[in-house]
Amino acid sequence: MKIIDEAKRLKRNERARKKYRHKIIKLNAEINRIILEAIYRENGYNEFDMEKAVPSTLRFLRTGEMNDRRKKQ
Repeated sequence: MKIIDEAKRLKRNERARKKYRHKIIKLNAEINRIILEAIYRENGYNEFDMEKAVPSTLRFLRTGEMNDRRKKQ
């Protein structure tokens, strides 16, 4: 019975993840934006300006992954 219950629980989790996927992505983007604003303020910038943000920063906001070129070399 435990295996069946575990399978049912996993199936429910999968359905919930599909249902709330967009909300999760939106919340992650908001969290990333807040983190970036904090980093910008720490480095002496007054506020984070989306229009002046570099493409890699915008990519980080969208995906949550920072593209670190040093790792590739």
